[in-house]
Amino acid sequence: MKRFKKLFVGLVLVFGFNGCEAKTQTLPPKAPLDVSRLGNVYESVYNKYSFGSLNCIVGKKILDDGISERAFIKVVDKSIAIKNWNKELDLPESYFFQNRATHCAFFDDNIYVLEQVDTQSSQSLSQTLLYVCKFNKNGENKMCKIVENNFYTSWVELEKKNFNVSNDSIEIHGKFKNRNSDNIEDFDTKMKLF
Repeated sequence: MKRFKKLFVGLVLVFGFNGCEAKTQTLPPKAPLDVSRLGNVYESVYNKYSFGSLNCIVGKKILDDGISERAFIKVVDKSIAIKNWNKELDLPESYFFQNRATHCAFFDDNIYVLEQVDTQSSQSLSQTLLYVCKFNKNGENKMCKIVENNFYTSWVELEKKNFNVSNDSIEIHGKFKNRNSDNIEDFDTKMKLF
């Protein structure tokens, strides 16, 4: 009987005495900010930006197959609360696997979006490539350029400070790995504004 009491007291100390239920702690997710279902497609929002009366919302849609992702951008005018436009970003190359839009910036009547592209479905073989896409405020004149670097794979964390557009350049702060290394390092790069 003494053994049972010691075991019971030990269990109470470990789990508490709420019907002997273990207490669990729920950690907040890193990303995405919001997930909603649109028919057979799930939409995940990574970032929301406000510029005057305009909102820029970027994220990914998980396609019907449940595996592939496609980047999207929405621009909404808050003053009239009508969605101005909503675009899915095509993959830069047809043989790439998936993409997601993670950052947005307004500059000089243009909208710049950071697109992160995975080249293959196998994570161990895939590279993440970075592209910057430019739209006018009506969602027209899309032009995308790759962010040139010598890294095997690179990515940009979701903090808004990691993607900035100024008078003459686009600044990107991110992480990279080289092919034969497990080390993750920081990088800072600038692209000429286009």
